[in-house]
Parts: sequence; structure tokens; C-alpha cells
Amino acid sequence: SAISNSNSLHVLLTQRPQNMKSHGGEVCFPGGKQDPEDEGDDVRTAMREAHEEVGLHPQHAESISRMESLESKHGLCVTPIIGLISPSSVAEPSQLTLNADEVEAAFAVPLEYFVDPENCDSAVPVNWGGKNFLLRTYLYDDPESGRQFKIWGFTAHVVHEVAMKAFAVHH
Repeated sequence: SAISNSNSLHVLLTQRPQNMKSHGGEVCFPGGKQDPEDEGDDVRTAMREAHEEVGLHPQHAESISRMESLESKHGLCVTPIIGLISPSSVAEPSQLTLNADEVEAAFAVPLEYFVDPENCDSAVPVNWGGKNFLLRTYLYDDPESGRQFKIWGFTAHVVHEVAMKAFAVHH
């Protein structure tokens, strides 16, 4: 989910609770597994999960892009849905209602942060599913919470791709 904040685009990320058996403590996008009620609709899944995890009401989200589905390291098929939130104030981390079972923290990062190679802590070449990727890691110092968040793997890949497209940067 991308949010517009003081005339610049931000991306809303969450950190999973440390004690979760799957991806404990990791940074990710709001989202999750498709339920039968979603009727096979990836956008409906994304909207429902964002509402369940951070209290973001679907009426404030507009789906603007569906990215290519990718297989995660755990063999899950993941289809990133990019959305704009309006008004952006409803997606400010301090305004969200976090589901403590699924989300330990929520924070917003300027999308432009992921364009600057200086912000990338490391980039390791990997081959996944026959395709070559750079496994990027970002260590983001959140000014709101004073915490540092490690953004890496699938989440870093997706947000980097979105940033490069949003700012028309060729790499």
C-alpha cells in the first residue's frame, strides 16, 4: 500500500510480532492469505487483510496496480497490489488500529528512499525460480518511533521495483 503524505508518496509497512511462527519479527506489507470470501479476487484480499491488520478501511484505498505474482521463499504465491490511500491521514501509523496478533508496529517510509542506492545496506545477487534478482537490505531509521527497521527479501524487492517505476528510474 502506498500512501500520499505531505505531497510525497510513502509506503506503509508493518512488522510482525517476534513470537509469530511464520516470519516472526519481519517487516512486510499489510496483506495475507486469500480466504474463500475473497472469491479469488487479489484486490479484495489485499483490502480485507489491510483492514484486518491495521484497520485501514477499504473505502480509503484505491487499487492502482497489480504486480507480477512471485513465489516467496516459503513457496507461497504472492501478488502485490499497489494502492493509493486517500485521505493520506487515515494511513498515518499513529492513526491506525493494529491487530496485535498480526502486527507489532506500523511505519511509513518515503517511497523515494528506495530509489537512492546509498540507502541500500546490501545487495546480494541471487537466482530464484530461474530469474536473477538482487536481494536488497535496507536499514530504515524511523523518525516517528525512533526505531530501526530491517527491510529485506521479498518486501525490499517489491518496494524497490515500485519506487523505480514510480520515479521512472531505469536500472
